[in-house]
Amino acid sequence: MANELFEDRFFSQRKVFAAAIPSVIAPAWNVVLYPLVNGFTDHVTLESVRPFEFDPRLFPEDTPIELP
Repeated sequence: MANELFEDRFFSQRKVFAAAIPSVIAPAWNVVLYPLVNGFTDHVTLESVRPFEFDPRLFPEDTPIELP
């Protein structure tokens, strides 16, 4: 639901290709990219790819993970 509201509000007219959203967890900002906007590749390029690992404290081994 939140994803649909976000997409409708910011990206429905396909004029905005990025939105800065404050993090709920840390004092930082997250940038959401929407690559379907015309001209996206004129402004955004892939510089590097780095592996990402979640902090293991977030998912203890004895805690089951439930998928929606």
